[in-house]
Amino acid sequence: MSNQDYFDAISNGDCEKVEYFLNTPFFDINCVNNNNFTGLQLACYHGQNEIVNLFIDKNANVNFCIDKHQYSPLCLGALSRNFGIVDILLTNGANVQHTTSLKKNALDLMSLIGYFNMAHYILYHFPKSVLSWFGSLNNVKELDSIYEIFMITNISFINIIKKIEAMPDILEINENRINLQYELVKYFSTKNEKLSIKLHYISGIIYEISNIRKTISFKQIYKRFKNSTNSAYGCTIKNYIIEKLLRSFAFQHIDEFKLMMAIRNEVDNNQNIFVRYLYNVYPNRTPSCHVCDEDGIDLYKCSKCHKGQYCSKICQKIDWNLHKAKCCLLEKN
Repeated sequence: MSNQDYFDAISNGDCEKVEYFLNTPFFDINCVNNNNFTGLQLACYHGQNEIVNLFIDKNANVNFCIDKHQYSPLCLGALSRNFGIVDILLTNGANVQHTTSLKKNALDLMSLIGYFNMAHYILYHFPKSVLSWFGSLNNVKELDSIYEIFMITNISFINIIKKIEAMPDILEINENRINLQYELVKYFSTKNEKLSIKLHYISGIIYEISNIRKTISFKQIYKRFKNSTNSAYGCTIKNYIIEKLLRSFAFQHIDEFKLMMAIRNEVDNNQNIFVRYLYNVYPNRTPSCHVCDEDGIDLYKCSKCHKGQYCSKICQKIDWNLHKAKCCLLEKN
């Protein structure tokens, strides 16, 4: 079989055939096709997770590229909008600072095309193995849940609460969890200051929701936290938690925290300073969900008034009690 068969197998997602080539003695894992793409680059471009894993198992160089435009596997994985591939590459040493022939790195490319969720995933990524360095968790499921919620890209209150509701075990806070979260924040305060602030923020919300959940249901929690001018109490509880998180951050000497505090006067009272500083950093963002602020081009609108826009049925359901009066008025007009 020829090299063309090898590249066709990658494009078609034929894992068995690709594995056969990779196990062939003296096979050059860095051989290129007509576009000077290696097999790993092509697999990233086509979003073939399993095949990317095969290359990682064979110790392929995750930064190797000789194509005309210098698109690294990470750039191609990000452009294919595949979080799984990006996670694999970053965990195995992909260089975030690698630039294309246009002097754009993966973060630049994502913000250029308006895919901000991927940009933030790359910016705040850390390997799951880091969790096992500090303390001990009860089981693998708990570790997976903690990692998943720490890696979320949309850090609005509502979106974090949605994640917590889907993973109820995450509310079972114990001494090991508290130690783990503190050590993570401490570790990243010297490695990635913004990530340190993000982890402190998410950990604090989990702790607060854990306490609130003891007395009220998630439906009531959503009602209190829904960001609306008709819900003054919801805004009050959010501001209370934000102020508490700002005061309790243990590493207030770091530069990023000082910068965040410096812009507080520019932020509206109802706006979350953490979201403003850590997430809403790009101009010209794509349309977002009215409830959780999730970016997306696949948002759907309220079928009655066509004004309210949501990322999911869950968000529409959360918003309905506040939206229905406005909706009926708009429909009548």
